[in-house]
Amino acid sequence: MKNKEIIQRLWSLFNLLRDEGITDGQYLTEISYMLCIKIMKEKNMMYAEEMWNELLNHVGTGIGKELIRRYNWMLQMMEERSDKELKHFFYMARSDIREARYLEMLLMSIEELDLNNIDGVIEFYDVLTYRCLNPRTSGQHLTPLVLSKVLVELIAPQREEECNDPVCGSFRFMVDAYEYVRKYNVEEGEQEQSMITQCFSGTEINPLMYRVSVIHALLHGMSIHNICCGNIFEEKNTLGIQRKQYDVIIANPPMGGRIDNDAYWNKDWCRVHTSDLSLNFLQYIYHSLKVRQDEGARAAVVIPDVALFDSGAGKVIRQDMMDKCNVHTILRLPRGILLPYTSVLINVLFFNRGKEEKESTKEIYFYDMRTDMPKFSMTNPVNYGHFKKFIQAYQADDRRKVLDERWTCYTREEIRQREDTFDLGLIKKKIDLSLEKEIDPVKTGINIVFQLKKAAELIESVIEEL
Repeated sequence: MKNKEIIQRLWSLFNLLRDEGITDGQYLTEISYMLCIKIMKEKNMMYAEEMWNELLNHVGTGIGKELIRRYNWMLQMMEERSDKELKHFFYMARSDIREARYLEMLLMSIEELDLNNIDGVIEFYDVLTYRCLNPRTSGQHLTPLVLSKVLVELIAPQREEECNDPVCGSFRFMVDAYEYVRKYNVEEGEQEQSMITQCFSGTEINPLMYRVSVIHALLHGMSIHNICCGNIFEEKNTLGIQRKQYDVIIANPPMGGRIDNDAYWNKDWCRVHTSDLSLNFLQYIYHSLKVRQDEGARAAVVIPDVALFDSGAGKVIRQDMMDKCNVHTILRLPRGILLPYTSVLINVLFFNRGKEEKESTKEIYFYDMRTDMPKFSMTNPVNYGHFKKFIQAYQADDRRKVLDERWTCYTREEIRQREDTFDLGLIKKKIDLSLEKEIDPVKTGINIVFQLKKAAELIESVIEEL
């Protein structure tokens, strides 16, 4: 059976299990468990293959609830017998399916998937992730796929550069960065590919999103050893990997939430105390870039509008960042780009770590993708074409010669005069005067007089009848 038909069956099961009370997040978790074991089996992990095959031998034998019990035992064994990454993946793993026939259908569907024809499976898991993460219940917001690809294209990670996403979510940025390196920097080869994958890392605090990130990495043939589940602000995360510095960081930190733990504020990355989560991620990120002689360590970070103009801690952080980094570009993203997850207005900061600790930023270019842009939503998503002019301006050999009204520049001194705000670069909204041009004021005046006379005549007739 072709993968296309199997995937259609998986979507049917998605709807059936919903009716049985299985939530979207639970279905995503079930698929993630089974895909992980299936992939481990394909990678010749002996105990995964033995347990998976033993379980499949009981499918169709009518043992009912015993099958569910055996499946949960297998999940427990995967936690106990796996190395530290998969041990955390299967931590407290247990199936929420209560009907054996549905479990059988799900197991057989995953078993029949052809992982040698991986593109369809990747697409299915991508779409499933976006559908299952309900913004009202999961608290997650996923970066649009096109935005991820644009940021990776502009940051352009190179071979052997260490790349990181400190709040990796679905691991989308790192997956796209890996595919970019494979496509533009190296020739394909199994040994070469294995070396490249070690350069990409991420941390995720949410257990469900950690599982999603692991599956995305496995489906793309990437190593999972540098994907950690834990709090990035801790001295050590859950898997015990010490904080380090990187050549490239691409991230879309949480838009809400607060930090209330005083212990975080004694860290070397904490320039100023603030409970605002997005501002803490921002200062963590620019302190996590390597100081290179070529000033090539760089980042692209998605931040909300409030981080651009906050006059308290935000202002101090922006000042410190402009001292330590060359903040060279700010992209003002359009409204609705993160719907249905959030309507928060967002931007992307592009910056390079400087060699010095003072006045690294000389000027900042802003690009306005917000004013007079379409209203984006689930039914009208942003696409690559919307970014083309920005990409051209960003990559221009001489940025000063770019002729685009959306592309503006402010020197460091001009920004200082504006109280170090980054809330700049939005052009004035155009007013459509086409209707005014069609209006003849003389004819309009005559029409108004005519209508007033008719109204007066009507009033007089009413009075006479009274």
